[in-house]
Amino acid sequence: MKRPNCVQRRVETSVVLAKLMGSSFRAVAYLEDVRLEQIVEAEDEKRGYLKPTRIRTPVLTNLSARANVGHGPSTTASITEQPKDLNRCPGVCIGVILGCEAFAMSQVSVWFERKFDVSFPLELLPNLCARLRGTPARLDEIVRGQSHDILTRKRLGSWSAQENAGHLVDLEPLWLARVNDFVAARSELTTTDLQNRKTSEANHNGHPLDELLRQFRAHRENLLKRVNELDLEIFAGTIPHPRLKTPMSLADHLHFVAEHDDHHLARVWELVAATG
Repeated sequence: MKRPNCVQRRVETSVVLAKLMGSSFRAVAYLEDVRLEQIVEAEDEKRGYLKPTRIRTPVLTNLSARANVGHGPSTTASITEQPKDLNRCPGVCIGVILGCEAFAMSQVSVWFERKFDVSFPLELLPNLCARLRGTPARLDEIVRGQSHDILTRKRLGSWSAQENAGHLVDLEPLWLARVNDFVAARSELTTTDLQNRKTSEANHNGHPLDELLRQFRAHRENLLKRVNELDLEIFAGTIPHPRLKTPMSLADHLHFVAEHDDHHLARVWELVAATG
């Protein structure tokens, strides 16, 4: 079977993706603000292309495939070449839309797909607080000395390293509010904007890095100061997490914060290493 020209030029990318990602993987396409899901199956590597199924429109503007790490905008790439009929061009979703940028997909797990053990032992609270206290220093270690270009460069439309750092600052008020939820014995932990508009609209790339690091350190010190003031009785209660729908203790909540820290530190490290 003769391949369409649009696929022929990208066939090697499709083959590599099939080998790297296994027999199948999930790809999410976006048309304007409407989310269209499709399953793209790797088929017959010898023929050198992937066969897309259930494509409902010939005008796809963005595509995400494992490069969306949960927090932040979905990975996007502009289409510079589109066939008239996507259904007749196997591999176009990966080959044409992603092209060589496909190799920049993140290895960091998708945050919103993470599962959490909500039985953090209270006797390890001092260790956990030490971990939380050390996050600003670990972030500083990763970004210090990096050029502004490296820190602010976006890959496939996802947040830059500096925007990931800014996101850590943005969520500090939420973590403190949830600590206070336990003090007030509320029925549910404070909710948040799962679209993370605060970070996306903050223009963290336009702010001095030193200011972001200073703010993060100050917020984190304030959070741990508040935790240190609390009686142990407060750690005994549980409150449902609004997204996970799972009862959490205050220690579980702080462990969740520490995992969120590490998630974004891993992403910052990945971005700096990829562009450095």
